[in-house]
Amino acid sequence: VTPGGKKALVAALDKLTGRTLWTTEPLGDDHTSHSSPILFRCGGRRVIATCSSAHGFGIDADGGELLWHVPLKNRFGTNVATPVFGSGSVYYVTPYAEAGRQYRLRADARGIAAEHAWTCPLDTVTGSGVLVDGTLFAAGYRKPKSWFGIDWKTGRTKFQLDELTTGAAIHADGRLYVLDESGEVGLVKPALDGL
Repeated sequence: VTPGGKKALVAALDKLTGRTLWTTEPLGDDHTSHSSPILFRCGGRRVIATCSSAHGFGIDADGGELLWHVPLKNRFGTNVATPVFGSGSVYYVTPYAEAGRQYRLRADARGIAAEHAWTCPLDTVTGSGVLVDGTLFAAGYRKPKSWFGIDWKTGRTKFQLDELTTGAAIHADGRLYVLDESGEVGLVKPALDGL
């Protein structure tokens, strides 16, 4: 759970008793936000990545140790987009202030560090993105409200789809199922050269 209070940024609770198993130290005056956490393996550890009101961060899932944190602040003090993980890198995005950024995770004996790899022009507000075969599919929020295919290695825009506006997507059966903010639903087939 992410209470985001003065005592704990994140806490693990025993699912049968509710007893606190561990806590993660708070990041200044950060509070909880609306981002869903993801779980993955990196450097031999189980890692949870998520967002608070002003940071993207990663913690050790077995002990609560804060492994890294990066700035992710907007004027409303809330982050909704879920981080995206793939090929040893994690992507965070928030609207109004910070463009989407990928961080390469470097594990060593001291822990895991997040090193900025690239920034792309997306300002996603909800839905974050979907990583499929080396391409991050995500939508802009304010400028422009289109869907993009972003190269996961470089952050370069590979293609743009203007028929749907900002929203969220899932990937299944080789297609993106997109629900945009206007209520339109789209079935999109990604290809190497476009959407």
